[in-house]
Amino acid sequence: MQSSKPLQLRHVFGFRADVSNPFSFVDEHNVIFSAGHSVIVHNIEDKTQTFFGGQPLSSGTTVCNVITAIDVYTPKKIVAVAEKTEKSAVIQLLELSASVDRDKKERRKRRKMIHCSDIQSREIIALKFSHDGKFLLAMGGAPDWCVMTYQREKGRVVQILRNQTISSMPFYSGSYCPSDNNLIVCTGHKVLKFYKAEQVELRRTISPVAIAMGKRDPQDYSAHCWDQDKRLLVATEHGEILMFDGTEFRGAFDTQFSQPIFCIVSYSRGFVCGGDNGTLLAFERGDDDDKDAYKKVNQLSMVNEHHSITHLAVAPSEEQLACIVASNQIYTVNLSQIEILKQQDCDEDEDDDDEWLDEKGVAAENDANFQLLLTAFHCKGINGLDLCMRKPYVVSCGDDRSVKIWNWHEKKMIMSKVFAEDPLCVAVHPNGLHIVVAFADKLRMMNILMDDIRAYKDFSIKGCTEVKFSNGGQYFAAINASAVQIYETYTYHNIATLRGHTAKVTSIWWYFDDSQLVTASTDNSVLVWNIHHNSRTQEHQHKGCSYSSACLDRNKLLYASGNDETLKVIADGEVRNIIDLPVGISSLELSKSPQNTLLFSCTNTGMLLVFNTASIARSPDDEEVIDSTKQQQTDEAIKYVEMQAHTQAITRLRVSSDDSMLVTASADGSVCIFDIMSEDELEPQAANIADQQIEEKQKKKKSELQQLSWAEEILVSRSDLEQRLAEIEKLRKHVDDLRLHNEHEIRMKEVNYQQKLREVNERFEEELDQDRNKFNALRTERDNMQNKYEDTLSSLTLKHEENLVEVEHYHQQKMKSEKQRYNDLQMRLDTLQKEWKEDKQRKQALYDRELSALQQEYEMKIAEQKEKIAEISAKIQKLTREFEEIKVLLEQDADKEIADLKAKYDEILKTERTQTLELRGNNGMLKREFAGLQQRIKSGNDKMEKSMQEQNKLIEEMRRLEKDIDGYEREINERDSTIKEKKKMIQEVEKKNQELEKFKFVLDYKIHELDRQIKPREAKIEQIDTQICEMKSEVDAYVLNNRLLALKVKDLKLKLKGLQNEQSAHSQMNQSIVNLIKVIVHELSVLNQEAQCNNTEKLKQGIIDLHKQFADVDLSHPLANDADGGNQEEQENRPEQAEEQASNLSVHEEFQRRREYMERTVQGLQKKLVKDAAVAKKDSTRIMQENVALIKEINELRREIVLAKQLQNQSKSDKSVTNSLKRSIRENQQQINQLSKLKQHLQSDHNDQQPM
Repeated sequence: MQSSKPLQLRHVFGFRADVSNPFSFVDEHNVIFSAGHSVIVHNIEDKTQTFFGGQPLSSGTTVCNVITAIDVYTPKKIVAVAEKTEKSAVIQLLELSASVDRDKKERRKRRKMIHCSDIQSREIIALKFSHDGKFLLAMGGAPDWCVMTYQREKGRVVQILRNQTISSMPFYSGSYCPSDNNLIVCTGHKVLKFYKAEQVELRRTISPVAIAMGKRDPQDYSAHCWDQDKRLLVATEHGEILMFDGTEFRGAFDTQFSQPIFCIVSYSRGFVCGGDNGTLLAFERGDDDDKDAYKKVNQLSMVNEHHSITHLAVAPSEEQLACIVASNQIYTVNLSQIEILKQQDCDEDEDDDDEWLDEKGVAAENDANFQLLLTAFHCKGINGLDLCMRKPYVVSCGDDRSVKIWNWHEKKMIMSKVFAEDPLCVAVHPNGLHIVVAFADKLRMMNILMDDIRAYKDFSIKGCTEVKFSNGGQYFAAINASAVQIYETYTYHNIATLRGHTAKVTSIWWYFDDSQLVTASTDNSVLVWNIHHNSRTQEHQHKGCSYSSACLDRNKLLYASGNDETLKVIADGEVRNIIDLPVGISSLELSKSPQNTLLFSCTNTGMLLVFNTASIARSPDDEEVIDSTKQQQTDEAIKYVEMQAHTQAITRLRVSSDDSMLVTASADGSVCIFDIMSEDELEPQAANIADQQIEEKQKKKKSELQQLSWAEEILVSRSDLEQRLAEIEKLRKHVDDLRLHNEHEIRMKEVNYQQKLREVNERFEEELDQDRNKFNALRTERDNMQNKYEDTLSSLTLKHEENLVEVEHYHQQKMKSEKQRYNDLQMRLDTLQKEWKEDKQRKQALYDRELSALQQEYEMKIAEQKEKIAEISAKIQKLTREFEEIKVLLEQDADKEIADLKAKYDEILKTERTQTLELRGNNGMLKREFAGLQQRIKSGNDKMEKSMQEQNKLIEEMRRLEKDIDGYEREINERDSTIKEKKKMIQEVEKKNQELEKFKFVLDYKIHELDRQIKPREAKIEQIDTQICEMKSEVDAYVLNNRLLALKVKDLKLKLKGLQNEQSAHSQMNQSIVNLIKVIVHELSVLNQEAQCNNTEKLKQGIIDLHKQFADVDLSHPLANDADGGNQEEQENRPEQAEEQASNLSVHEEFQRRREYMERTVQGLQKKLVKDAAVAKKDSTRIMQENVALIKEINELRREIVLAKQLQNQSKSDKSVTNSLKRSIRENQQQINQLSKLKQHLQSDHNDQQPM
C-alpha cells in the first residue's frame, strides 16, 4: 500500500449516543465525542475538529471495529478510548497537549495501546479514570463480565476480576470514589457491587464488599454519580435516588418522577437527572443532612422530543449542561439559571396571546430552554447523499424520514424536512435550488426555499433506489426497476427510457460531458448508453457476478464492482484487468480531473479504498513485456490505500466538481467530509519533508476554496413572501400605535412638567423678593462695618510701626549672643571628632584579631561534618542498592507465583468447563422429558376444562329461556294496562291543545306590545347620536382653544426670558459699580495717608491719576474684586435673583387648572356616551333574539299539535303509536313549562325597564 494517504478528514456531521460516556467537556471551548470511526475534539467557537481514528481493520475481516466507551481525565487532558475488534478489545490512551503555532492551535497526539487479550470479551462496556488519574477502571462484557483496573503511570494491568455478573444482569457503568481510590462501585441491571482495593505483599488486590440494603428488591440501577460531599447517588428505574455514604446505605430519595431515570450528574449546588420524553430534573442541596438532603428546584421537558435523555455533562465553569438524547442530538441548558427557567416559560406562555406573535415565534420561545449545542444530526442510518456545485451544500436523507441540507463551508445544518414516509435516495441540482427525492410510491421534484423544502412535481416511479442530476443540471436520471428514465429538468419531458437490463438496476453514472450514462444491474451486466440516440455504446456481461456499481473514465475504461469481491477494469466490453480484494465493494466514484485520476470505493465494513487509475488500467498482456524491475514497481503501484471512516456500511459517496473533496454517508448516521490531497501534497509526505510545508499548502488550498464565489440566490414562494410582507406591515402598524401612545404619554408628561415649572417659578419669584430685601439690609450693614473697619485699620497701622522698631532691636541683640554660642560649640565638636577616630582605630584592630580566630575554628568543624556526611551517604547508597535488589527479587517471585497460580487455576477451569458441559447435556435431556410430561398434563387439563365449560353453557341457556318466558308474560300484562292509560292520555292532550291556543293569542298580543316599545327606544338612540355629534364639535372647539392658549404660553415664555436677561444685565451693572466703589475707596484711603503726611503734591497727582483711571470705565462689564467681601456679596445676590425670576411665572396657573378640568369633563362625557350606546344596543339585540325564539317555539308547537291529532286518529289501529304520543306529550309539557318561565322573565324585564 502507499505510505501517504490521499484523503484527509476535514469535518464530520454526526454523533453516536450508544457509546458509554459519549460526550464530555475538555474545557470551556472544546468538547469530545464519537462519530463514525473517530473520536472528535470539537471547538465550539470556530467549529474546527481534531480527529483520533480507531484501529484499522485487519485484511480479510468482515466485521467493523466499533468504539464502545470513552472517558476523559480533564486536568491532564488524557482520553481513554475502548474499541471492539474482531480478535480482542483494545484501549487507547490519548494525551492532548496544546502547542501554539503561528496562525492556529494544533493538538498533537500521543497514543498508548492496551490490548485486552487476557479477557474473553471483545467489548469494553465502560471506562472511568480515578479522581487523581492514576488508575483506569475498565468493565468487560459477555461472556466473562470482568472488572479490570489499569495503573496508568506504570503502564500495567493491576488485576482482573472475572465472572462478576451474568448476561441477564449486565453492567452499565462503574467509577472510583473521588476521595478514596481504593473504593470502586459498579452498577447495572439488578446488580450493584462495591469493591475495595488493598495493598497485600507489595501488590494491589481488589475484592468485593458486601452491602446491606434491608428488604429492598434488586432493580435496574441505571446510573450513578458522586456528589460534592463524596456520597454515592444511584438512580433506579422507579425514579428513586439511593444514597450511600461509602458502602453504607443511607436511604432512598423520592424524586416525584414516576418514569425511569437514565442518567445523573452532580455539580457544586446539587445534581441533575435525565429521564424519559426529554425530561430534566434539577435538585439542590438542602439545609438538613438527613432525609431532605436535597430539594427539587425545577423540572423541564423538551418540546417535540419523545426520546429519553441518556447522558449528561457539566462544563468546567458549571454555566452549561449538555443533554444527550437517544436520537443522537446534543442539547444545552443554562445550568446557572436552571431554577428560574420554568418561571420564564410560564411568562412566555402568557405572552403567546399577543396577536402580532406568529406560531413560529411561540415555538421558538417555548423551546428557548433547550438549544442545540452543535447542530442537528440524523438519528438513524443515511441512505441518500449528494453534493451541490454552485453552493457549499451537502444534501442527505435517512431512515429517520428526514432530508437535511448541510453547509460544509460554515459547518452547520441549514435546513431539515421530515416526511410521512421513508425517502430512498436524493439528488441536488448543481445550482442548489432544486432537489429530487425518491419515495416508495413516487419520485418528487422539490424546491429549496428560504426556510422550507416544498414539492412541486411528482413522477410515477416506484421504489427508485438512485437518482442523479447530470453534471450540467439539464437532465436527471432515475432507476425504475430494470429500466432507467431520463427527464429534462425544467420541462419534465421524458427524453429517454433505457431498457436493456433484465433485473433491477443498482447504480447509474453520468459521463463528464453528459452524453453517456453507465448502468449496472444484478443481471450480471454493465451497459454504457448514448442518451441522445438511446443506444448502447458498450456492454459487458459476466456470469456469476451481480454488479453493484460502475463508472467510466475519460479513456473509455469501465470500472465495475460486484459481489465477487473483485474490481474489474473493462475496455470495449472485455475484462482488461481484475483486482482481488479482501471485501466486496458497494459503490464507486471517479475524480473528474484528467491528471492523476483517482477511483474511490466503499465497502459494507465502513472502509474506503482509493485506487490510482493509471496503475490498475494496465492489462496482464502489457505487463509481460515489462522487465522484472518494472514488474515489481507495477505490483507496488496497483496496491490501494485503506481508510476506515465509519463503523457501519457506507451507503453513499460523492466527489466534488473540483476534485477537492470527498463526502461519505453511512448507516451509522454520520456524514464525513474528506480533503482529497493532490500529487504536490503527497510527494512531500513520501519524502518526509517537514510538516510546515504541508500545512502551508493546505492553508493555501483552503484559502483558494474560500475565495470561490458561492451562489447566493434563494427561492421564495409568492405566498410566503406575501405572508412575510403582511407580518412586516402588521408589525409596522403595531410600532406606529406604540409610537402614538408614547407621544401621547410624552405630551401628558410635558403638561405635568409645565405645571410644576410654573409652581417652581412662583416660588422662585417669592424667594427673590425676600432675598432682595435681605440684600438691601445687608448692604446698609456692610457700609457701617466698612466705616468701622477703616477706623480700626488706621489705629492698627500706627501700633504696628511702633512694635516693628522694638522687635528689630531685640532680634539684633539675640543674633549676637547666638553667634558666640555657635563658635563655642564648633570648637567642642572638633575635639570630640579627634577622640572618636582614635577609639575607632583601636576597636577595629581588636575585631580583626577575634574574627581570624573564629574563622579557623569553624573551618575545622566544617571539615569534620563533611567527613561524617560522606560516610552517611555511602551507607545510604549501599542500603538503597540492597533494597532495589530485594524488591526485584520479590517482584520476580510474585510474578512466578502469579503465573503458577494462573496455570493451576486454568487447568481447574478447564476441568470444570468439561464437567459443566456434561451436566448441561444431562440437564437438557431431563428438561426435554419434563417438558413432554408437562405437555401431556396440559392436554388432559384442557379436555377437562372444555367439558366443564360446555356443561356450564347448557345450564346458563336453560336459565335464560326460563327468564324469557317470565318476561313475555309480564309484557302482555303491561301492554293491556298501557292501552287503558293511553286512552286517558289522549283526552288530556286534547284539553292541553285548547289551552295552548289560548296561550298563543296571549303571546301574539305581547309581541305587538314589544314592537311598540322598540320604536321609542330607537328614537331615543337617535337623540343620543345627535348629542354625541354636538359633544364632538365642542371637543374640537376645546382643542382649538387649547392650541391658541399654547401659543399665548409661548409668547409669555419669550417675554419672561427677555425680562430675565434684563434682570441679569442690571445685576451685572450693580456688581461692577460695587467693585468700582471698592477700588476708589481703597485708592482714596492711600491718598488720605499721604495727606496726613503733608505731601500735597503726591495727593494732587494721585487724584489726577485716579480720575484718568476711572473716567472711561464701562459699567456694563463686571470688574475684578480683589477683596473677599465682594465674593460673599455676589453669593448673597444669587438667591435674590432667583426670587425675582420665580415671581414672574405665576400668570398661567389658573389657565392650566381650567384646561385640566375641561379635559376631565370631556373624557367623562365620552365614556358615558359609549356606555349608554352599548347598553341600548344590548337591550335591542336581546329583545329581538327573544322574539325570534318565541316565534320558532310557537311554530314548533303548532306542528306538534297537528302531529298529535294525526297520532290520535291512528291510535286504534296501531298500538306502537301510543308510545310516541306519550313521549311527545311529555316534551310538550316541558316546552309549555319553559314558555311559561320565559313569559314570566319577559314580564319582569318589562317591569324593570318601565321606570327607566
